[in-house]
Amino acid sequence: MYTGLLTQNATVWPPQSPDGHEVPAAPPVAALCRWEDHVERAVDSTGREFVSRAVVYFPDEQDVDSFVLLGTSTLADPIDAGAVRIRSIGRSQSPGGSIVVWKAVCG
Repeated sequence: MYTGLLTQNATVWPPQSPDGHEVPAAPPVAALCRWEDHVERAVDSTGREFVSRAVVYFPDEQDVDSFVLLGTSTLADPIDAGAVRIRSIGRSQSPGGSIVVWKAVCG
């Protein structure tokens, strides 16, 4: 997956410290991505099994527990926007190491 193929727009709500709200998330930011609807069993960063809803490739590392939505949104609450949580993140690079993309499994 090359960074030149990351041509879709996404909205990301990075995690923040719990503040008494059900879904603590920072204000949304725009990001380039390649979104794939993808349903399968997966394992999150803590080793728990879940069913993924999407795999999203980013040019920059994203935080586990961020929320992501294909398209743009200015809503403060990612759940109201229909976003999904990033459950695991992995780094992938070209054989020479000159191209790096980040694969987020969401569910």
